[in-house]
Amino acid sequence: MSVSLVQLLSDMRTDTQVSVSSKKRLFEIISERVNSDFPDLSSRSVFSRLLAREKMGSTGLGHGIAIPHCRVENVSKIVGVMLTLDHPIDFEAPDNQPVDIVFALLVPEDEQ
Repeated sequence: MSVSLVQLLSDMRTDTQVSVSSKKRLFEIISERVNSDFPDLSSRSVFSRLLAREKMGSTGLGHGIAIPHCRVENVSKIVGVMLTLDHPIDFEAPDNQPVDIVFALLVPEDEQ
């Protein structure tokens, strides 16, 4: 399936200089932004799934970039959230560099 950035993002799910102090708070903000665009998606459920995926291993790639992601029930298409942070946060990235660019992805539970 081919998806463009325009299809993945919305104004509500794209922002710069977001103030967060931790990964947990970042996942809360991502979940809230998704819920604003998709009220049927519980922000609590999205938060829990992002957190559970992160416990399996860091989604920090290195060079200040992270791509947190998870599978979510009740979503029919891939949903993205693009944020830059006002101050980098620890993400346990392989290069030990803090993260200030975040591109989160939520994928339908049955997506291959």
